[in-house]
Amino acid sequence: MKPTLFTMLAASGALLAAPVAAEESRDALLTVLAQNACSVAQPEVVEMFGPEGFTPGFVQETLSGWLVDGTASEDARGILSVPASICPPESPAPSPRDAMIEAFSGAECRLMRSELGQLTERTGLSEAQMRAIVEPMVASGTITISRSAATLDDALCDPKT
Repeated sequence: MKPTLFTMLAASGALLAAPVAAEESRDALLTVLAQNACSVAQPEVVEMFGPEGFTPGFVQETLSGWLVDGTASEDARGILSVPASICPPESPAPSPRDAMIEAFSGAECRLMRSELGQLTERTGLSEAQMRAIVEPMVASGTITISRSAATLDDALCDPKT
C-alpha cells in the first residue's frame, strides 16, 4: 500500500492533538473569495473554501454574518457577493493552505517522515483542515508522497533558505 501523508502523520503521532484552525480570518476568506470575482454560489462554497483549509463552521458563520449585517448580498440565484470596497481586502491574508505551503517551503519543500510530526504544530492546522488541503494537492500531483517524505511541487516551492 502506498503511504499517504496522513498515514505518515498518524504513525508519527502528529494527528493526535491538533491545535485549533490556523489563519482562519475574515481577510483570508476575502482573499480567497477575490480569486472568484468576490462572489460564490451556494453549491460552490465547499469546493472553494475546503481545499484552502477553512473549516465549514468558520465559513458558514462568516458568510452568514456578512449577509445578516449587510456586508454581503445574495441574489435570486443564491450567489453571494461582497462589494469591491472590501474585496479584495486591503492587505491580502494567507489561508490555512498557505500556512501548509509555507511549512513545506521553509523545509526546502520536502518534509521527511521524522519532521511530519511537527507539521500540525508548525501550521496550527487540525486534521480535518490538513485532509481538506492535502488530498486535492496529492490528487493533482502538487504534493508527492514517498515512504520517507512528502514533497511539494517546485511550482509552489519558494524556500526561505
